[in-house]
Amino acid sequence: MQLSAAEFLSFIGIVTLLVMFPGPNTVLVMQSAGLRGKRAGFYNIAGIVTALYVQAVISAWGLSLIVLRSAALYRLIQYIGAGYIIYLGLASLYAASRMNRDDASASPDGAAEDRRPKETLSGEAIFQSYLNGFITNLFNPKVILFFISFFPQFVRRQNQVFGETLLLVVVYSLIVILWYSALVCFIAKFRHWLARRVIQRRIKTLTGLLLCGLGIKIASQK
Repeated sequence: MQLSAAEFLSFIGIVTLLVMFPGPNTVLVMQSAGLRGKRAGFYNIAGIVTALYVQAVISAWGLSLIVLRSAALYRLIQYIGAGYIIYLGLASLYAASRMNRDDASASPDGAAEDRRPKETLSGEAIFQSYLNGFITNLFNPKVILFFISFFPQFVRRQNQVFGETLLLVVVYSLIVILWYSALVCFIAKFRHWLARRVIQRRIKTLTGLLLCGLGIKIASQK
C-alpha cells in the first residue's frame, strides 16, 4: 500500500467518524450487551466484522458495482436489510410486551422485579447474536455505497485492487472492533442495574422502537 502518512491518517479519521455515528449496529450492540451481557455484544461485533470482510471481497471483485448499477437488485438488498432490522425491532417490542404481561400476572410482592437474567448464553443464543450482527451489516445498502465511493480513493495500485482493499478493510475492522468493544465494556459497567426487569422492559421497548425506526428510514431512502 503506497499511502502517505497524511492519507493514512485521513482514512483512519473518516472511518472512525463513520463507525462512531449511531446506526443499526450501535443499537443492536447496545441492546445485546445491556440485555444479555458482554458475550452477546462481542458476538454481535464478530458478526458485524465478518460482514465487513464479505462486503470487501464483493467490492474487490467488482460485484458491488454491478449491484449499484442495478436499481432493482440494490432496492432488493435495501429492503432485505431494512426488513430484518424491523423484524429485530418488532421481536424486541413483543418480548417487552410479554415481560409486562408476565409481571402483571405475577404475585404482587415485587418478586418479579428481583429476578435476574442468566449471564450464560446458550449455543443458540450465541449463534443468534452473531447472526444478527452479520445480517444487519451485510444487507445495509450504505455499506455497498461506502466500499464503492470511499475505498477506491485510497487504492493506489490498480493491479492490486483486491489486496489493497483487504488491507484497508483490516484497518476498518480494527476500528469497528475497538469502538464497539469499548461500548460493550462501558455498558457492562452498568450490568447490575441494567439486569433489573423493569429496566430490561424499557431497554427492549426503546431499542425496539429505534430499530423499527431505523429500518423504516433505510427502506424509505432513495
